[in-house]
Amino acid sequence: MSPITKYTAAHGDPRGAGDARPSALQIIKDEGMQGALKGKVVFITGCSSGIGVETARALHATGTIAGGLITGVLVSS
Repeated sequence: MSPITKYTAAHGDPRGAGDARPSALQIIKDEGMQGALKGKVVFITGCSSGIGVETARALHATGTIAGGLITGVLVSS
């Protein structure tokens, strides 16, 4: 079975946060990837919210050395 196939049904009926879809961290655990990228360096942009935060969590679990860029918006009138 393809690693992607086992998650297909969970994505068939998305209902937003808290539904049955797995997080990136859960997929890392399911696939036995904890520590598999130890010592690799990654850089994540937009890691202050949403998918950037989840990506950082998942990559941390794999043992990577993660750096990130938190972007902001300057509002002027």
